[in-house]
Amino acid sequence: MRILRIAICLTAIILPLTARAQLGPCSGTNTCASGQVCVGLEGSRLCYQTCNPAAASGATDACPARETCGRPTGITQDVCELSTPAGASSEPVEEAPAEVPFVPITPQLGVAIPGGSLSAPTRDEGTVRVAFLAEYINAVYRYLSGIILVVAIVMVVYGGFLYLGASAGIGEIARGKKIIIDSLMGMLIVLGAYGILSIVNPATISLKVLELESVDRIDAALNVTREATIDESETGAFRTSGECPVALSSPIELNNARAARTTEFISGMQNRLTDNAQQGVITVADAIVACNIHAGSCGRTVETINEVVGVSGRGRRRQTISNDQMLFLDTIKCASGTGSTCTRPAKTQAYERLRSEISGYPDSWTNELQPGDAITVFNANSGPFGLHAAIFMGWASGGRANVVQGMWGREARTGTICIKSECSAITPLVRTFHP
Repeated sequence: MRILRIAICLTAIILPLTARAQLGPCSGTNTCASGQVCVGLEGSRLCYQTCNPAAASGATDACPARETCGRPTGITQDVCELSTPAGASSEPVEEAPAEVPFVPITPQLGVAIPGGSLSAPTRDEGTVRVAFLAEYINAVYRYLSGIILVVAIVMVVYGGFLYLGASAGIGEIARGKKIIIDSLMGMLIVLGAYGILSIVNPATISLKVLELESVDRIDAALNVTREATIDESETGAFRTSGECPVALSSPIELNNARAARTTEFISGMQNRLTDNAQQGVITVADAIVACNIHAGSCGRTVETINEVVGVSGRGRRRQTISNDQMLFLDTIKCASGTGSTCTRPAKTQAYERLRSEISGYPDSWTNELQPGDAITVFNANSGPFGLHAAIFMGWASGGRANVVQGMWGREARTGTICIKSECSAITPLVRTFHP
């Protein structure tokens, strides 16, 4: 009974919250009313009005005021979108990308709550309203309240059995009365929780819908093969266009990662980038080789390329081995000057362990790589953990990755690293990053 009373009190005090649900998704069969189209990911689709770009104002297939008729990326029909007012400035401005329809994602519960459903977020004039958190709390409260009331009723019946059975010698009057009173009090607390909390603090029973600022998405096509800038040679390596896109007056220095030539290169390239981050990394990686830039160690070269584009560090980590696996690599790395007699067996040993401990390794990782990603591999050198970093630029033959990489005392250069399972002498992949 003590456990029951504690559960009742906790449920009554913490969970009775209410919220305003924001609706507007497609129907359960992913259909909309006539003249509308259902757009978005499965389980979180929204209805958009179809339209005719040539329709006159007021026509049934024309868009309402403040909306325009267009066909955003990924949609096969013209739909109405919010218009973007033209600026008052007479200065030329960069053309804004077409607005991408708002496609909300509704979380799917791993264990369904009976009687509970989560609605999709909605967007209105740059503000995204998320109601499913409040809906989830309300559903949990209703579900637990129902369970507690059922348990309380069962305990009342049990207490009554003890009370009435005392005359026949099979019950206890005092114990039965206590169980009945405690159960009824618990029921009253649960049923009166809303009123109690509204008196103590009205804010505890009114959870407002989350309002977040909307961030527009820009989709940019990426030429993965990059035939204009990469040409595979007979050795599997590749070469850049060979032309430095910026004018550099400072000499080449190989003993300073931030030499005048490097700083001049960074400044010049930042003024030339107009593409998205991933394409920008590819452009800068090509240029850092063509301009004979020394940016320091392999990791510092990767970070310098990302810095020009505006990407922090090596980007967003996508795949990584565990700390224990990293410490293991540090124990088998080679000492300086040992050469391939040590590095090749060490890389094989590392690969066999990682393949046995990571499902689908390494192809499950390499299949996700895109040009512009940063990679870290174990080449068993004498540096920290025996690691080497590079920018992935596409695929050569035989499971070899085309890369741009740096090295202390040398300009950035191109090369290939064998990282797929089809390689005969594989270099284990340790981490992958996306800009």
